[in-house]
Amino acid sequence: MIQARRASEEAVVALQSAGAITLIKNKISTCYPDEICGVGKCGYRALFNVFGQTKYDAMISNLPHQDCSVLQLPKLCINMFGKDESGCIFLLRSHHWVALSLERYYDDAFCWKVVCHETALNILKCMSKSEMHQSLVSPSSHKKR
Repeated sequence: MIQARRASEEAVVALQSAGAITLIKNKISTCYPDEICGVGKCGYRALFNVFGQTKYDAMISNLPHQDCSVLQLPKLCINMFGKDESGCIFLLRSHHWVALSLERYYDDAFCWKVVCHETALNILKCMSKSEMHQSLVSPSSHKKR
């Protein structure tokens, strides 16, 4: 849990310092399903934040097993359900998943408004191991709309 907290703090500081996200931290407005609350389920929460309740529920109900590791989850979901234009998820410090959409940066129950998506994307890519970065967005959708 300490590694996850450090990864979270480092990411927020880096993103705010670069002007990629706002300084204001907001609590997410949607409640997580009970089964993705608690320690060790940040990968599920990152996917939930990117896809939203309806698509997340459909995705998870079709997984062959729900107890896949936090490192396998995003790759498994992408392989089964393909790419989506909703956002990206990143593994920080090989320990904690966060999500980035065009409008918001999500870290568990909190989010920040994205000011510069391209900068945020580049920072998070650098902070995560390149082989672990799992993009859920086609490269063309990373451009500002």
